[in-house]
Amino acid sequence: MPGAPLAVEEWLSDAATICTSEFEPFAEVLLRLATLERLDIVSVYDSMFGESPKEKIGEDVIAALSNARMGYALRNRETQLLDHSDYVAPSDALATLLDERGGNVSINMLVIHGVLRDVLRMRFLGGRDGLYQTTPGTTPSLRRKGIEKWANDHFPSDDPRTGRDVTIALLDYGYFLHRAFEIRPDCLED
Repeated sequence: MPGAPLAVEEWLSDAATICTSEFEPFAEVLLRLATLERLDIVSVYDSMFGESPKEKIGEDVIAALSNARMGYALRNRETQLLDHSDYVAPSDALATLLDERGGNVSINMLVIHGVLRDVLRMRFLGGRDGLYQTTPGTTPSLRRKGIEKWANDHFPSDDPRTGRDVTIALLDYGYFLHRAFEIRPDCLED
C-alpha cells in the first residue's frame, strides 16, 4: 500500500492539540506504565502486580509521558487525515505477534506491551524500520521526519529521560500502541 503525503508541520500541530484530551483509559494506563519502564523507574510487569515507583514522579517523567501521549496522538491524527487504518500488511510485525501471542482470546496489557517492547526495543521482525514500512497512512519517510522533528525541536539534548533518543522511543511507542489498537480494537474493551 503506497503512503500518502502529509503536511508535517500541520500534523504535529494538530497532534499536539489532540494531546490535551484524555485518551481511552486502557491506553492512558499503558502509556504511563510503559513510560515508567522506559525510564527504568518500575517495569510494566511489576507495576501490574502492585509495585509502586521507588522515586517521586518529577517534571522529567511528566515530560516523557507527554511524549508517549504525543506519539499516540500523531497516529490518531494521521488516521483522521488519511484513513488507511484498516489495511494490515501480511508482514506487519504487530499483527503477527498479536495473533501469535493472543490468538482469538482477549489480549491484556502485558501482551500488548510485550509485543511493542519486542518490536521496538528488541527489533523483532524488522523493528521500528519494519513498522514504518508496513504501517498504512503516510510514507515511512514523512512519518520518521515528523517524529524526529518533534524530538529535535523540543527535546534535542542527550538527557536519559527527556533527550532526543528517549523522546523518539516514547513517540514510537505511543504511535505504535495506537496502531496495535487499530489492528486489535478488542483490546480497548477491557
